[in-house]
Amino acid sequence: MANLNLEKKIHKKELKVEVEGVSSRVKAQIAITKESESARKLLQKKLDASTRALSLLQGAFDSAKRKSSELSSDIMSVAKSKDSLKDNIKVLNKTIKTLKSKVDNQLVQKNTHAVEMQRMKNEYKQLGLDELREKFSNKKSGGGGRSSGTMNLAEKKDFVTHQALLKQQGKDSDLA
Repeated sequence: MANLNLEKKIHKKELKVEVEGVSSRVKAQIAITKESESARKLLQKKLDASTRALSLLQGAFDSAKRKSSELSSDIMSVAKSKDSLKDNIKVLNKTIKTLKSKVDNQLVQKNTHAVEMQRMKNEYKQLGLDELREKFSNKKSGGGGRSSGTMNLAEKKDFVTHQALLKQQGKDSDLA
């Protein structure tokens, strides 16, 4: 029995040494596990932060993409409006050209009419003068014995009335 006790004690000592060896390996393994766990937690925090940053960047990218699309559509509508305005300007320039030619034609017609009216006034005055000369020449030739070119009161009155009438007709035609 003493042998058995001795064997048990030796076995206990061997087990104790083995347990201490295993225990130190387990403790080392626990320390490694704790370090790994803390590294994993640190990496998880970094991964979470990176995931949030990625999410924010994707949101910003989507927003920028949407704004870019809106700007593109705005550019297209502005380009269409610009083309439409260019077409309108072309039409307006043609209209201006047409109206200018009409105004020029009207101006030519107006000037032609003014020249024609002036010619008619001159002819009318000339006819009045011719008629007056004829009256005077008739009076001189059949003049009732008067040899001088003097007019009596009635003739002067007719002459002044005739001049006033011609003057008034000239003013009226100038105003018209």
